[in-house]
Amino acid sequence: MKEFDSVKWILNFAVVATIALAGGYLWLGRNVAEEEQNLKSAKQALKAIGVAQDGLDLLKKEQEKDSLGKKGTGEDAVGAYLQEMAAKAGLRIESFNPRDKENGPGFVDSRFSVDFKTEHSRQNLMAFLYRVEFSSPRIKLVECNLSLKPELAEGNKWKGTFQFVKRDPVR
Repeated sequence: MKEFDSVKWILNFAVVATIALAGGYLWLGRNVAEEEQNLKSAKQALKAIGVAQDGLDLLKKEQEKDSLGKKGTGEDAVGAYLQEMAAKAGLRIESFNPRDKENGPGFVDSRFSVDFKTEHSRQNLMAFLYRVEFSSPRIKLVECNLSLKPELAEGNKWKGTFQFVKRDPVR
């Protein structure tokens, strides 16, 4: 009689375990399908944001071209553009010096030196660099020299010289 009871108990346990596993499998399948749908909609949203970001980047490049074109051509345009970026960062450029030009295969690099001789806060100098780097696809920083006098360290007063390069395609 004991053998029959243990076999019956094992069979009952197997039926209950099968039902529990089938329920878990269905529940898991529904959650996976729901998460796949969420992932698909998130990918579509990110794709739409990426397209919008690409359009925004193109718009900024066009605005930068327009702003350089309105200021003139050559060194004067770059000087006016850098002065505008400095003003937006709360700075004033004391010295703007066009440097030499370098020819490469399919491009011409024009160097410009910008000096901030009076003391400014480091945050303002970094804001200026950020504005130039972010808003202009053709003007890039190639050399940076910042100095802090020990007696002015508490006042966070820095001087800086920056070397920029403007790359133009050869036509």
